[in-house]
Amino acid sequence: MLAQNPTNGSFTNVTGNSVTPASWTNCLGYDPSTSFGGWPSVDVLDIGFSSYSGTSTVPCIPSPDGGSWVGLSDLPMYSENEAIQQTVSGFVVGQTYTISYYAANFGGAPFDDEGYVRMYFNGVQIASSPLLPLLANTWVPVSATFVPSTTSGVLQIDASTTSLPSGNGSYFSVDGLTITLSTPAPCNAGNTAPTLSQATACISGTFNLTTINASNTPAGTVLAWFSGNTPSAANVIASPTNVSVGTYYAAFYDAVNNCYSPTSSVTLNPNPNASFSSVEACLGLPTQFNENSNISSGSIAQWTWDFGDQGSSNQQNPSHTYASQNTYNVTLTVVSNLGCSDVFTATSSVIASPTASFLYSPSEPSIFNPTVNFYNTSSAGNISWNFGDGQTSSEENPIHTYSSSQGSYTVTLTIGSGTCTDTASATVVVQDNLIYYVPNTFTPDGDIFNQTFKPVFTSGYDPYEYSLMIFDRWGELIFESRNSQVGWDGTYNNQIAQEGVYTWRIQFKLLEGDDRREIFGKVLSIR
Repeated sequence: MLAQNPTNGSFTNVTGNSVTPASWTNCLGYDPSTSFGGWPSVDVLDIGFSSYSGTSTVPCIPSPDGGSWVGLSDLPMYSENEAIQQTVSGFVVGQTYTISYYAANFGGAPFDDEGYVRMYFNGVQIASSPLLPLLANTWVPVSATFVPSTTSGVLQIDASTTSLPSGNGSYFSVDGLTITLSTPAPCNAGNTAPTLSQATACISGTFNLTTINASNTPAGTVLAWFSGNTPSAANVIASPTNVSVGTYYAAFYDAVNNCYSPTSSVTLNPNPNASFSSVEACLGLPTQFNENSNISSGSIAQWTWDFGDQGSSNQQNPSHTYASQNTYNVTLTVVSNLGCSDVFTATSSVIASPTASFLYSPSEPSIFNPTVNFYNTSSAGNISWNFGDGQTSSEENPIHTYSSSQGSYTVTLTIGSGTCTDTASATVVVQDNLIYYVPNTFTPDGDIFNQTFKPVFTSGYDPYEYSLMIFDRWGELIFESRNSQVGWDGTYNNQIAQEGVYTWRIQFKLLEGDDRREIFGKVLSIR
């Protein structure tokens, strides 16, 4: 199969001196330097041209391709440095082509330097004749292969001597230029990519690619693995039995013809590492589970919990309450965003939660007796008391004395069993003692002694919640005061009441809390 051949590849029947062949253009040669001189045209020569051997004229013979050829000169600086070029198209990128031509050195004295006739494609040398000494009527066949990187390019023919710029130069000739597509041997690998047993895999650590099979392996081939999607010896995987996470490519390889099929890919994704932690489970109380899984690439997208008691959750960090005291196998299954999974199981022991309770006495301590006895009535466990006044204790049944001032204190008992705890609280009120005195006789006779009946309260009551009432023997209210500092002066309707026994009633509120009291008694009025 031919590529589009260069026009006038064989210059048979082309005649005329100083004529550039059709479709070709003149250019400077590549070697030894483009700074060397140029010439407007090259010579198209025929068999009437005389060649030289030294100083002797020798009749020319045709090239093996015909009777005419192109003559190229390469003379010293500021003289001729001829080359010709044309654009050639029709190539298939990546295919191998063979370029062939005939070359000769037909110059004569003094232009008798040896040299080369070379071919270039897009400025890159693709073929060269052997060193050509001055030999009359000797044509040398040249053949070489090249792989074009573009579908078209510039083909150049250039002749150069080895002695420039000091030599005299020489004249070279070329003819019979052809470019053909090399005919490759049939490739057993074919043009079909492998049909693999799997396209993805989830792995932990390394993976053996040779465990993946192809169902359509052609005869005379093996399944080979590569790091890129274009298979070659340069990217073949040396150890396919021990690869890590990544994408790899499989192709059929024909070792006899050194060729490959198209590729199919396999992507290896990492498995996550499932893990979680939790505190000791307390019966009847929520237990927190914290997921600690990790993955080398990608992310974890799904969590499935089995708490071992038929309870479950899809949350990342759930809590769960156990209803029975036991040891449970808790299982976490995690799945990555790429569909890879891992399972982790650990035990969770559920222990009974303690119950905190306590008693204390006296139930109403006072500033005159601020010592309180506390009695732990809880289930077994570690003990911690907080008496509400900044003091604490770890005793079973502590005795605590509050400061000698009234107030309310929140007492808390914490009972712990492992990480399970319970608390109980109560408010202890230290009261101011209620102290009062009510006289049973008074003498409203006008002297300076004992003129008024007035109860005396020293502490423990609220003076703003107070009333004193006096009743005669028929039960009639004859006096009332709501000021604890104002007593009865023995009068009624601005007159001295009769001498005798009167009934009194006092109502008041204790200073702490909302406890209200009422007391009764009799008093004798003597004049």
